[in-house]
This record gives sequence, structure tokens and C-alpha cells, in this order.
Amino acid sequence: MENQPKSSLDLSAEKGNPKKNIKNWNDKRKDKSFLESYFTKAGNRFSFKPNREISDYLHIYLAMTDEGELNFYFIEENDDKQKKNDWLSKTAISPHKEPLPSNLLENSIDHAAKLPYEKVAKWVENWNDDKIRGEWIEAHFSSKSENNTIMLAFGIDSSDFVVGTKHECFLALKKVNSKYVADIVVYNTDNFKILNSQNTIDTADSSYEDLARPVPPFGGDYNDYGVLVELDIK
Repeated sequence: MENQPKSSLDLSAEKGNPKKNIKNWNDKRKDKSFLESYFTKAGNRFSFKPNREISDYLHIYLAMTDEGELNFYFIEENDDKQKKNDWLSKTAISPHKEPLPSNLLENSIDHAAKLPYEKVAKWVENWNDDKIRGEWIEAHFSSKSENNTIMLAFGIDSSDFVVGTKHECFLALKKVNSKYVADIVVYNTDNFKILNSQNTIDTADSSYEDLARPVPPFGGDYNDYGVLVELDIK
């Protein structure tokens, strides 16, 4: 909506600040022992309620407070690209792990163009499984390289988000070929529909779908993540 005034998140009373907390997460994500311990204890769900129309793409940054709480900061891709730091929302991880609610099953459209409930529920279950999540973490620390690809942020298509409606987001792990990849499963709490549940790649293998894309790795779009550019984080 072109003429709609923007409503931004006031983080003036924030402990630390978004960039400091994003830097904290960048440090923590390189510590294998910390990740194994933290994700074993932490929950898997966070919420987002858009307060205005959003452009086509949304960035969700992981951040950690000095007190050790995992937060998620939401910003429109266009604002991030222009380094506006115009945050839409901030939310914290839930205290406990939860499965994807079974009442979404009746709203799952099971045909070739949609993801069935059972598939995305399994992705959430994978994240909640200490062994599978441990394999995912281990895979990023098995090489001699100093680099790792534990996510700094997610990019997600925002076209299905509804203004003024609460959306529940679940951390997930989907298997692509022989490895697990981080994702987010999102549903609308008003109509219980799973968001973005369409195949994004038109191939014979329809098992490859994305709800959200973790970064890194970057697909040539590093400069779109203005916060990371400002902080010189890759």
C-alpha cells in the first residue's frame, strides 16, 4: 500500500541493541559445544504479527542478548538493503519445544503444488530431535575450514503474511539429498493455513521445497543483507 505510513519498532529501551545482539549470535554460532547445549535446552517457536504491509521479501535475523536469550529481528528486504535498520518486529524463542499443531492437518491441501502437513510436521520434528539436530550441527564443523554455515538469518517470501494477524514460526530441518538444511515452518493463527507451502523449483524431484532460506550460504545476494554488510559479517 503505497500511501500507508510506516510503523516501525521502537527499540530505544532494548537491552543492548539489535546489531550488538546479532554480533553476539555471530560469535556464538561458531561455538559447536554452545550450539549443541543451547539448542538442546531452548524452544523452537517464535511469533510474528505484521503491523503494516510488507514488500515481497522479509529478512529474519537471529540475535542473542548478553543474558543468553535467542531473539529474532524482522526487517523488510528493501529497508535492509538500504541499511535503514527499520525493524518491523522483535520476538524471543519459546521456552520449550513443541510439535506443529495437529489442528493444521485439516487445512493442509495435499496435492502436487502444496506441501502436505505430514511433511512439514516432520521437518519440525527433525529440529526437536536431539540426534538429528546434532547431525546438522556436526556437519558444519566437520571440515578444517574456519568458516561455517550455521545461519545468521533467514530470507522468506512475505506475500502470504497477513497484516494484524499473529503467525507462529517453527524452526525446522528438512533433508535435501543427504544433508539437513535449516528452514522455518509458519502458520497463520486465524485460518491455520501453512504459509509459503509451494514448490519453488520446477523439477522432476518435487521433494525440494523452501519455506525460508537460511543465510549463509549467500546466493549472490550478500549486499541485500545490509546489517551484515555494516557489521562486516559473512
